[in-house]
This record gives sequence, C-alpha cells and structure tokens, in this order.
Amino acid sequence: MLKSKSKALWTGLLIISSLIVAWMCSQNVQTVQATSSPYRNVMYYGDWSIWGGQGNFYPKDIPADQLTHLNYAFLDFDSQGNLKFTDKDAATGAPVGQEGVQWNSASAGLFNAFQDLRAKNPNLKIGVSIGGWSKSGDFSTVAADPAIRAKFVKNIASFIKYTDLDFVDIDWEYPAAVRQPDKVDNTNDEGTPNAKAADKQNYIKLLQEIRKEIDSQGQKLGKTYELSVALPAAQSKLKNGIDVPQLFKVIDFANVMTYDLNGAWTPNSAHQTALYGNPKDPDYASGLSIDQTVKYLEKQGAPSQKLVIGAAFYSRGWNKVAAGTDASHPGLFQPATKNNKDADQTLTYGAENYSPKKAGDGGRAGGVWPYRNFADLKTKTPDLKEYWDDVAKAPYMYSQKTGEFYTYDNPRSVGYKAAYVKEHHLGGVISWMQSQDKETTSTKRDALTKAIKNGLFGTSALPARKLAAPQAKITATVVPYKENGAGYEITIHNQAQVQETDEVLKMVETAAATVKLPKLYLPVNGSETLSKGDYRAGDVTVKDGQVVVDLASVYDAHEIEPGATYTFRLKSSAKEVDVKRISKITLAQRFAKNGAEQQQQTIYGK
Repeated sequence: MLKSKSKALWTGLLIISSLIVAWMCSQNVQTVQATSSPYRNVMYYGDWSIWGGQGNFYPKDIPADQLTHLNYAFLDFDSQGNLKFTDKDAATGAPVGQEGVQWNSASAGLFNAFQDLRAKNPNLKIGVSIGGWSKSGDFSTVAADPAIRAKFVKNIASFIKYTDLDFVDIDWEYPAAVRQPDKVDNTNDEGTPNAKAADKQNYIKLLQEIRKEIDSQGQKLGKTYELSVALPAAQSKLKNGIDVPQLFKVIDFANVMTYDLNGAWTPNSAHQTALYGNPKDPDYASGLSIDQTVKYLEKQGAPSQKLVIGAAFYSRGWNKVAAGTDASHPGLFQPATKNNKDADQTLTYGAENYSPKKAGDGGRAGGVWPYRNFADLKTKTPDLKEYWDDVAKAPYMYSQKTGEFYTYDNPRSVGYKAAYVKEHHLGGVISWMQSQDKETTSTKRDALTKAIKNGLFGTSALPARKLAAPQAKITATVVPYKENGAGYEITIHNQAQVQETDEVLKMVETAAATVKLPKLYLPVNGSETLSKGDYRAGDVTVKDGQVVVDLASVYDAHEIEPGATYTFRLKSSAKEVDVKRISKITLAQRFAKNGAEQQQQTIYGK
C-alpha cells in the first residue's frame, strides 16, 4: 500500500512539474530548462585530481555526457564566513589541460574548465561543495552567529554568480558531532571540535538563508539554482544532527553518503557500501546499508525523490581477516587482526593503500585503492579472489593466503543500485569520486560512471538544457580608416569593473569580468569583402554569411581585462568605406582555444 501511494505521488509530481515547465515556456521566462528525467547522476571531482597522485586527471577527461551534476570538492571558509580555496592553484591558477591557457590567467583553473565542459555537454549542471570531511570545523561557529551567517550566505551567492554555477552543495560533516582533527591522515584536517547540540537547529537556519539568497539572485539573473547537501548514513548522526522534515522543505536533493559504512576502524570485515543489510553482519542492527538508511530517512519524513544514494569508486580494506567457516563467502563478517601500522606507528586493522602512507598526508592504512588500480592490487596480492554477497548485492575480494579483505563497488553492484533507485522512486546516485573510475576505450574514466548512467537512463543521450549565459559589460566602436587602402578600425571596450576586495571573490570576479579568447562575428555585406587589416586582427575568415575574426590567434588579445580596450583593423575591398555596412558585431568567448563558444552577445548594432 505504501509503495503504491508513493508511486501515485511521484506520478502527480511529474505531471505538476510538466505543467510548470509548460507555463514558464508560454511566459517566455528566461531560465534553464528542466530535464525530462527525475533521476540524477551526481559526481564529485576533487580539486587534487589535477596533480600526479590522481594521474593528472583534468576536467576535459570527465565523461560528462554520462552525468547530470558535477560537484567541485571542496571550497573552504573561515570562522568569519570568508571563503577560502583549499588549493588556489587548482581552483584558479593551473591550466588544467586546457589548450592555449596560461598559468594564472583569467581562463585558468578548474572553475573555468568546468564551464567549458558544461558548454560542450549541456546535459550537465556544475556546482561547488562547501566543507567536506576535513573542512567542516567552522560550520558550528558560522551557523550560530546571525551576522557571520548572513555574510557567509552572501559570499556563497556571489561566488556562484561569478563562477556561473548551477548549484550549491553544503557538506557539513557533521552537525552536532564532535571530532578532533586527525593530523596523521591530513595535516590540514580541522575536525569538528566545536560541534554542539544547537548545530541541528542552526544547520536549518543556514540552509534556509542560502535558499532565500540564491533564489533571489537566480530571479535577477534569469536562472534557477539548486541547493543540495551531503548527509551521513549513520542513523545516530542523522538523529542527533539533522532535522529531517525541516531539511527536506529547503533543499532540492540530499546526497546520502552511503559509503565508508565500514572500514579499518571496525574490528571485523564488512561491506562499506552495501545495498542491503545482511543479517549475518555482527553490526546489522546499526543499519549500515543503503536500504536501511533510505527506509530510516523516509520514516523520518524525507521524500523519496530527493534521496540520492551513494556509490564508492574505491575500496576499503583490512590487512588480516580470518577465513571463517562459510566456504562460499570466506572472510566475510569475520574478525580482523591489528597487524599493520599507520604512519604514526600505531597498530591498525587496515590494509596498505594504493598510495604510500605519509604522516599528515594519507597516513592511515585503510586499504584504499581506486577502482582503476584494482589490477595493480591483484598484482600485489595475486591470489585475491572476487566474491559476491547476493543478500547485500555487494562484491568483495579476499586472499586466503594473506587474509586481505577489500570492499568496494563494481559495475554489477552499481547496476543494482540504479535499479533500486528506479524501483523506489529515489532521486539518483552520487559517486565519490570521478578520478578513481577506470578508463574503458578512451581517456575518459567511465566504467562505473557509465554503468550508473545506463542503469538510470538507458543508453540514449541525456537531455540537453538551454544554458542561460551571463551577459558581460562589453561594447564596440567602429571608425573608418585610410592607410594602404581603406577599412574599419574596431575597438572592443570591456566596461566591467571589479568591486570585490575579499581575496577569493576578487579572483573569481576578475576572471568573470575578463574577456577570454574572444571571437567576433560580423554579417557579410555584399558591397565589400573584409580581410585582415593588421596582425592584431588575428585569423579572419568567412563562413556561413559571417566574417569571423578569431582573436585567439593573437597573444595580446587572449584576455581583455576589466576597464581595458583592444583595437584591430579589418581591410575592405571597397575604395570607400561606410560604417553603416557593419550592421552588427557579436562576441563569443572561450575558456580554451579548442573550447566551446559561450557567452555570446551583441556588442555593436542590433
């Protein structure tokens, strides 16, 4: 009965959604068009992915055609509500594999590369995740103070405006849960030492104010922002820190972190991201499975269509686990032995990681191996054999010789998760994280990503959205010239001004206000032919009735800073020129030489 009611409610919501979209179209509201599917394939991308530890994995190699949401992880902040980059070079400085982009240019960094990726894949929404496991230490202080909270909210809204994002993800790990910093794992870990019971109420206040602010900003900019959160799966943390009914009145969806449910911190082996709980698990009553978590949240008042369940693109592992007596499932739910050491030389149950242990930077032995490196793991431990727990719908690997045990997701298990989403009318699947997926037939790391996408949507292409491009403050002037012939001298005026003084906001505002790799289009006039008049015009061609001036071929024109101008000449075939023949100039910008053209706008004429 409950299931049929849920299905009827879901059908009704889809009908209402369709009617709203139809009304908006009839009113010519300039906004992002909704996708036709109720599901989300949400992916996290860590800003450290661009470096050697993740194989220099750049945004251009993300299988973006398989995703609906791409989440930048993470943006930090301080106790006064000021935003901070966890890696400034990754965020705004590095070229990140974008052709023709220089270090520390206005086109550099991941946020620009994300915008380029979205322009090429209009099925994709891009957003930023604020906080995270190691950067949640200031949430309690910020959320508790009305003035600081208001400042924080304003800063978030400004940030997503300048970076042209589609959504905000608040990743507070976790409200009302005290945790001391783990400096062995991460020297920059803040922990949550100031967490308090009042976090539960203040968390909702923070989200309500973010919702109000971004909705207001979205109306002004002609776009619709989404607000999501990352939620713990542990029922104790949900009970103590999350007001579930109030939360789901505010947010668009919740990314439930149904991974890391078990690991080297537990004294026996178990699944870290099982779909169903297995009663043979000694800790079964704690509800550490997707199905148990979903049922708990729904019982607390969470609407099923806003629940996005988690998939793990990496393993968790124990170093020595007893085989047990179940020959079909050796090592599963069996006691482990502390026979390994973390970087601080304390004993641990955990197996060695793919990356070497280093105090202050991944110094815990947790058996963490990216899915793409499982072949290396099997080379290290050749007798590892994969097993399948059909109750939990989860795989694991176990070595009879060493006792190593690894729990993870594979294409089969994420396929079951996608089917579960559809059967129970959930919101989709969230995955951590993209750089850990395995290449298939290209540089794209997409083995698990594609399995989730196909499970949710089938093999057809994801529906595209009409993107609402921001309009920059740019104009142009045209004057005739006579020098070695006749032609037109065109000057581009970047009239934008940078207002922000805060370091992070000033950097992203400056990047947004800078004209990047410009390309101009002028309608062909039958009275004359236009060609390159000086080197500053770059490459000039004629295509589809347009004179195309590609200024990206001129180094000096790569960027036109706020308040600056750029002048070039087009030579005319006519003996006498008339500026009235230049009826219109359209400007397109790019984030790389081979990037998609975006932010097209008329800067001269009509």
